[in-house]
Amino acid sequence: MTTGPGKRQQALLRAVHEAGDRPVLVVPPGAAISDAVTWRKAAKALAVKGKLRAIYIRQKDVRGRWRRRLAVVSVDSGNFGNVLPNNKPDWVAIAPPSVCSEVRDLRQALIGALLGEFVNRPTAEKLFAEAMEYTAAHGPQPVDHG
Repeated sequence: MTTGPGKRQQALLRAVHEAGDRPVLVVPPGAAISDAVTWRKAAKALAVKGKLRAIYIRQKDVRGRWRRRLAVVSVDSGNFGNVLPNNKPDWVAIAPPSVCSEVRDLRQALIGALLGEFVNRPTAEKLFAEAMEYTAAHGPQPVDHG
């Protein structure tokens, strides 16, 4: 039976304390797959115990592609990440839509909510483009407050 957090958990707690409100990546860049699994398990254990909050952030990889990366912040941090909750584990905090940087996902969710049904991304982008064309051609419509 362990008496406290392991060395990776201690390292994550220390890094979060030093980083303040900035997110700390769970898996160090260039880590081996076995090390990455160990770091993720350490983050999960701390998040489940409520000692820190796990979030997803978007970062570019070495090829310039946007990737979802697991990060941790303190429990009282205002940082909830910037990735919408698609296929996320239960122990990872959800980013509120107001702080999401994934504009296309947000558009898709909003258009789906307005229509009352699921809308795939290409359809959502097409509807948004049509709305922008209409607005550009006809100008913004006045709102009747009466």
